[in-house]
Amino acid sequence: MAFPAHPAKTTEQGPAAPARSPNTLLELPSSHTRPLAGGWHQIWTSLAGGELPPPEEGGEGGGGNNLVFKVLLAAVALIYGTNFGAIKYLDAAHVDVSIVTAIRFALATLSLCPFLYKAPMPVVVRGLEVGIWVAAGYIAQAIGLQTTQSSKSAFICSLAVVVVPIVNAIVYKRKAPPTAWLAAVLAVLGVGLMTLEGKGTPPSIGDLWSMGQPLGFGIAFVRSEQCMQENKSQALAMTAAQMVAVMAVSMLWVSFTLTANTPSISALYEPVNMAALFYTGVVTSALAVVGESIALAHISAEETTVILSTEPLWAALFGAMLLGEKMNGFGYLGGATILLGCLLTQLKLPKGLEKLLGPWEEGGEA
Repeated sequence: MAFPAHPAKTTEQGPAAPARSPNTLLELPSSHTRPLAGGWHQIWTSLAGGELPPPEEGGEGGGGNNLVFKVLLAAVALIYGTNFGAIKYLDAAHVDVSIVTAIRFALATLSLCPFLYKAPMPVVVRGLEVGIWVAAGYIAQAIGLQTTQSSKSAFICSLAVVVVPIVNAIVYKRKAPPTAWLAAVLAVLGVGLMTLEGKGTPPSIGDLWSMGQPLGFGIAFVRSEQCMQENKSQALAMTAAQMVAVMAVSMLWVSFTLTANTPSISALYEPVNMAALFYTGVVTSALAVVGESIALAHISAEETTVILSTEPLWAALFGAMLLGEKMNGFGYLGGATILLGCLLTQLKLPKGLEKLLGPWEEGGEA
C-alpha cells in the first residue's frame, strides 16, 4: 500500500534501482534504461521491451529529463489513491466481496498476461510465490473496506514501508536503520489516533482487517526484492505472474464463501458498477502497474517516497468527494503521523546521532 517505497539497496556495484510501491511490487533497474530528451519515446521503448544504453553519470533522479517520469509517478499515486474509494463504492452493490475481488483480478490478469509471453519459468514461479503474499494484502484490504473508511484503509496500508525493514531485521537478520524503529513507534501512534479517534472506543473490525495490508504487502516487498535481484529484466513478467496468483487465491476464496445464500451478482451488471469494476481491475490494478514500472526506473528512492506518499491523501480526498467520508481531527492527525513515520524511514541521520545509535549496514547482522 501512500505506498512510499522502502529504501533502495546499495551494493558494491553502486545504488540499486529505486524502491517501489507496495501496490505493485515492481523493480526495473536503472541500469537498463536512461532518461532521454522526449520522455514519451522512452516510455514507448520500455513498453516494447527495448533495452537502452546505460544511464549517464548522475542521470538517475537528476536533471530535467526525468520530469515526465515524476509526473507519471504522481499520476500513478493519484490512481492508487482512488482505488480505495472505488472498492468501497462497489460494496454498495451488496455482492459478496470475494466475487468482486476475483473478477477484479481476473481483469487485471487478462490485461497483464501478454507480459508472460516467453517469460522464463523460474521467473513465473517466483512471481507466483510473491503473489500469494500480495493476495493476502488485497484480501485484507477488500474485507476491511466493508466496515472502515477508504481513507483510513489507505493510511494503514502505507505502513508497509515500516514493516519492510522490521521483517528484514527479524527474519533475515539484517540490521534495520535506526530510523526504522522510531518510524514503527510513530506508525503505531498514528494508527491509534486514527482508529480510536480520541473517543476511547475500540477499533472497528474493518480497521483490524486493514492491518493485514501492510503485513501482506510488506512481506511481499521483501520477497520481491530478493527475486528481482536475480531477474532484473523481468519485472513486468514477474508482476503478471503475481496477478495470476492473486486471481487464483481470490477464486479459491470464492469457493469457500459461495453458498446458496450468497447474494446475486446481478447488481454488477449496472453500468456504473461495471465501470467501477473495470476501473479497479484494468486501471488501478494493471495500467498503473505498467506506469509505475516505467517511472521507478528513472526516479531516485527519495523522490519516489515523497511522490508516492501522496497516495492516502488522494484516497482521503476521493473518499470525501465520492462517498462523503469524513475523519475528525484525531483521524487526520493520525494520518499525518503515519506519513511522517513512512518518510522517516528514508531520512539519513546526522553522523553524530548515527554513531550514537549504531550504523546501518545493509545485510549486516542485527
